[in-house]
Amino acid sequence: MATVKVLVVGGGGGGAGGGVSGSYCSRGGGGGAGGYKYDSAFIVTAKTYTITVGAKGTGTDSNTSRGNTGGNSVFDTITAHGGGGGGCGNYNTTGANGGSGGGGANRPTNGGSGTSGEGYNGGNGYGDIFNGIDRSGGGGGGSSSNGSNGSSGTGGAGGSGTTNSISGSNVTYCVGGVGGQNSVETGVSATVYGCGGGGGGGTGDFSTKGGDGAGGVVIVRWTTSDFGTCSVTGTGNSITISGSDSIATMIVSGNLVFVEGIKFIPQIMMIN
Repeated sequence: MATVKVLVVGGGGGGAGGGVSGSYCSRGGGGGAGGYKYDSAFIVTAKTYTITVGAKGTGTDSNTSRGNTGGNSVFDTITAHGGGGGGCGNYNTTGANGGSGGGGANRPTNGGSGTSGEGYNGGNGYGDIFNGIDRSGGGGGGSSSNGSNGSSGTGGAGGSGTTNSISGSNVTYCVGGVGGQNSVETGVSATVYGCGGGGGGGTGDFSTKGGDGAGGVVIVRWTTSDFGTCSVTGTGNSITISGSDSIATMIVSGNLVFVEGIKFIPQIMMIN
């Protein structure tokens, strides 16, 4: 038995698309960030832990639906929910609820709600049915703040993420996706674990796609000497060494195996 540091991040939500011209042109909401959970002293034992890593939420076309919500990530008793998808402008949908809420669509609709202890709410969309040029989507919520509301012609900024050095370097996880806006057509996809995808916008005579969120991650860090030779399963998962610590980085679902270390018992020599 030993204490370890654990970071669990859900998959980021996808942004919704936009771009249909005329009085009904739309701006999609940004995807919400995946939920963020961190425990600096989580107790583990020598056994196999089955870990789930949440998949990214993909962005969608404005003629279909809101952005897809990311998948949940799970380590033992810790669950971080996937980020909510952004609201779809053509259907006047709100942002989806999640670890952090997705941004609302134009005309306007509300952002989705975040999960307490994991993330924040998405921002609201902006605009009305009579003015297609100024519409914009709300930003997706982040792990540290709400997404911003859209404004005239400008998509709301995504909520702030959280910086953590468990991997050995400072990484900012779980930033919300920016809302769709005028003259920015295809939403930008996220690249850092748990971040939300941007909403689509633009003024063309076609539907543009919202950006994809980034997949989740589970990172576990422990003092190497506390266990024997530990291992992971799952393509792309790894264990690295940093000074006296070992770091397991799980980017897909798999197993983390903690092995009981060899305990040396001092021997007392009897001298006759």
